[in-house]
Amino acid sequence: MTDPDVEFDADGEMLWQRVVPPIWWAAADRFIVADRHLQDGTRQHMVGGSVEQGTVIASAQIVGQDDMKNARFSAIQSHLSEVKS
Repeated sequence: MTDPDVEFDADGEMLWQRVVPPIWWAAADRFIVADRHLQDGTRQHMVGGSVEQGTVIASAQIVGQDDMKNARFSAIQSHLSEVKS
């Protein structure tokens, strides 16, 4: 069954969903700007700036927005957003 609130790329990876407005995450000392789940169930949060590769906080992989120049975003906003598109 396909979730209508999730978009995937040609390789089956979930596209990043923007968090609008970004949410302050004290544990990371940064704003979460997008999130997604990988096929293996791994949660990923994209935060502002650059992050050391391999950073994990609260069982989520952390990715820096500046480190993901070619990130593909969904037209659908994250479940973390205040107002969904």
